[in-house]
Amino acid sequence: MTPNHLDRHPSFEDYADAKRGIVACQGPDDFAVLNARDEVLRRWGSEAAAGRVIWFDSEPEGGELPQGVCLLRDRLVWRSGRTHEVLCLREDIPLLGMHNVENAMAAAAAARCLGASGADIREALASFVGLEHRLEPVGTFAGVHYYNDSYSTTPASGTAAVGSFSGPITLIAGGYDKRLDLASLARAAAARVEVLVTLGQTGPFLARATRREGLRLGRSVLVREAGSLEEAVRCAARLSMPGSAVVFSPGCASYDMFENYDHRGKVFKELVRSWAGAPGRARKGA
Repeated sequence: MTPNHLDRHPSFEDYADAKRGIVACQGPDDFAVLNARDEVLRRWGSEAAAGRVIWFDSEPEGGELPQGVCLLRDRLVWRSGRTHEVLCLREDIPLLGMHNVENAMAAAAAARCLGASGADIREALASFVGLEHRLEPVGTFAGVHYYNDSYSTTPASGTAAVGSFSGPITLIAGGYDKRLDLASLARAAAARVEVLVTLGQTGPFLARATRREGLRLGRSVLVREAGSLEEAVRCAARLSMPGSAVVFSPGCASYDMFENYDHRGKVFKELVRSWAGAPGRARKGA
């Protein structure tokens, strides 16, 4: 449970309370699949959930397995009572990032509650290639890999995207201001990315905050501010070296420049293919 829509909710507590109705209105035969790492959801599990609580846990302390699915020695393990079953290996999940491993754990727990077999869950996780706009590979041009993560509309999702890559990153971020605290995204950018290209209403703040955080960390992040997504793609293509990942993970909503995240993501993919994918253009000046 992370802050969102604070342009419509008075506080994070009000936002979380609105979501709590999902589990509070369940019946005794229903299941609530909750993240054991989340403080708010742990309270839900003990106070608010009317159904049966099933946990997923990416960091079980001392090897203790929750009732549900946990990650133990790079294996997804289902526990029900005294029964332990290995569902799959972490390396069997083809998606990028620990956040997607946690998504897989939640999905596996829900499927197991509904009677799916371990073999069916293993096959489904191994064959799932992801959805559009969720760290979606767009293509590799001039040795640079492009990813569309337009579904990223919160700082937490942008931070998760940055943490999904081990090599050099060029991050394109910024957009509509939902009054969320963007400091965490700026810290992640300052710590991990080589190039940051910002745009939208929140772009100036992200640029300033990342420069400031970079100075504190002793890292020099190349920061550029763009007036449009087209300019941002051109700038990212020009400044990224072969082997880099250009990650479009705005960490903000799209409404200042686009109809929605879907429209934004489709425009990004079109721009990448028409600009970065054109022979000889990616390394030239915009």
